[in-house]
Amino acid sequence: MSLQRSKKYTQEERSLARRRAFLDATWSILIEQGFSALTLDAIIERSGGSRTTVYEEFGSKKGLIETVLAEHCELFADELLISLDPHRPLEEALTGFCNKLLHGIISTEGVRIIRLIAAEGHKFPSIMEKFDALGPDRTRRMLADYLQKQIHMNRLTLTDPSRAAEMLMAMLQGQIMSYLINPDSLVTLTEDEIRKQVQGAVTLFLNGARPR
Repeated sequence: MSLQRSKKYTQEERSLARRRAFLDATWSILIEQGFSALTLDAIIERSGGSRTTVYEEFGSKKGLIETVLAEHCELFADELLISLDPHRPLEEALTGFCNKLLHGIISTEGVRIIRLIAAEGHKFPSIMEKFDALGPDRTRRMLADYLQKQIHMNRLTLTDPSRAAEMLMAMLQGQIMSYLINPDSLVTLTEDEIRKQVQGAVTLFLNGARPR
């Protein structure tokens, strides 16, 4: 390998490493301190980068925040999608999806993000719009697409899979969401409580959605 090509790969690797450092720093500050603490100075101090690199890689601080939120939403969506294999038994697929979704919602990072959005989201409407499209809305669409496939396979009788997806997610979250947005409440569910919440939501949903 020539020295020129070796340098090229090294520069590419360094560029990826700098980008990764910015994303990791942004996410950790967001989780620890919230949106208001996400200043460029704080991100640069933690990542070791420069303002020039931020603008080159992401266009702006807003672009950086949107990128890191999109990345984490994408990772979570990929995990959820694994459960929604249209050829798996219906109850098994929905149980797996709901189990992963509920675990993600009540995880330390999930609770933190939900509370940050409830407390500070109104200050950053464009970022929140992007997050909603990539997170909650995407999850609903993913579930609705799965339900539509089940309708075509004559395994479900639903007239509005989008509304049905929204209702299943609402049943799954139930009263939990009221605790999630309250910064003074503790969100602690045992595995048995999670299992019962998931089983109850899936069973109630299927009792109304399966062909008679």
